Amino acid sequence: MSADPRGPPSRDRELEELLRRLPAAKVDPAFRRRVWAAFSGGAGSRDSGSRLEREPRMGGRLEPEFEPWLATAPIAPAARGSFRTELRQAFVSGRIQTREPAPAAAEPRQASAPPRNWVRFAVLAAAAAAVLAVTFFLPEPPRWKARLAGPVRLAGEEFSAAEADRLAVALEANGELESLGQPVELSLADVLQLELLHGARLTLPGLPELDGATPIALSLNAGEVYLRTSGDYPGNPIRVKTPQAEVEIHGTTLGILVDDSGTCVCVCQGRVGISSELIPEGSKEVEQGMTYFLFQDSAMGAKYMPFATEVGTPEYEHVRELEVFGAR
Repeated sequence: MSADPRGPPSRDRELEELLRRLPAAKVDPAFRRRVWAAFSGGAGSRDSGSRLEREPRMGGRLEPEFEPWLATAPIAPAARGSFRTELRQAFVSGRIQTREPAPAAAEPRQASAPPRNWVRFAVLAAAAAAVLAVTFFLPEPPRWKARLAGPVRLAGEEFSAAEADRLAVALEANGELESLGQPVELSLADVLQLELLHGARLTLPGLPELDGATPIALSLNAGEVYLRTSGDYPGNPIRVKTPQAEVEIHGTTLGILVDDSGTCVCVCQGRVGISSELIPEGSKEVEQGMTYFLFQDSAMGAKYMPFATEVGTPEYEHVRELEVFGAR
C-alpha cells in the first residue's frame, strides 16, 4: 500500500480498529510481543501529518501502558462487516500468512528515504494475529459450509468446485447463488441443510442469526431447492419467497420448484404453510407426503395431491430424490 500524507488508507484504519477490539487474553502472547516490538521500533519515525503525534510518545519503557492506550484511543471507525468478510476470505485463500516470515536480507537505506508510517507498520505487522483471533478465538455466529460438485455463481462471481471454502465465506453477504452444473450443498451450523439442483437460483440472506425467533428469508427465483432442518434446529421460521407465493417452514423437509408454469411445493416431513394472492382463501397448509402446485395462470387454480407411487413415472422419480435427500 502506498503512503498517504493524510493518514492510513481506509482499509488500514479498519484493520487497526479490528485490532483494537481484540481481547488481550484471546491472542497468542508471542504475536503480541512481535506487535509490540514492531510498534516500539517504529515509534521514533512517525509521519508529520499523523494524528498520533499528539498522543504521548510510546517506548519500550511504557509497554504496560500500550494495551490500555490501544483500547481507549481509537482513531478509526468500526470496521465494516464486509471488511471482516474480506479478512476471512484472505485467510481462507492463504493470502495472509499466519506465521512470522523468515528475515530477509537488509538492503542499504538511503539517507533521504522518507520516514516510515509507524501506525501502518504496526497494523500490518499484527494482521496475522488479527485474522487468527477474528477467525478462531472470538465468539463466532454459526457460519455457512458449502460442498460443490461443479461451478457456481454468487452475486455475479464464479466459484469452481475446488473453492467451496471461499464460497462459504462469500455467503456471509447477501447475494443470489446459482448452480451452473451439478447440485450445490449448503449447511448452516449443521442444523439447516439446503441443496440447489442444476439451474436453481436462490437468493440467500447472508449470515442469519439462529436465535429461535428471527425469520430466515430466502428467495427462489428459478429452479428447485431442497431444505431440511435437523432436530437441533432452534426453530427460526424460514420463509421462501417465489414469484407466485411465500412458503413458511417450521422444522421440516421439503422441495420447492419454480418454473414457467408456477410454484410446486412437495413436503417430505412435517408440514408447511403457503400464502399467495393466487389462493382463493389466501393461504394453504400442505401436509407430509403431499404436493401442492400453484399455477402462475390464476384461471388454472391449484393442484393438491399425494406423492406419486407409480414406479418409473417422472413424478415418482421427482419425489424419490427428495426423500433420499431427507433421509441423508
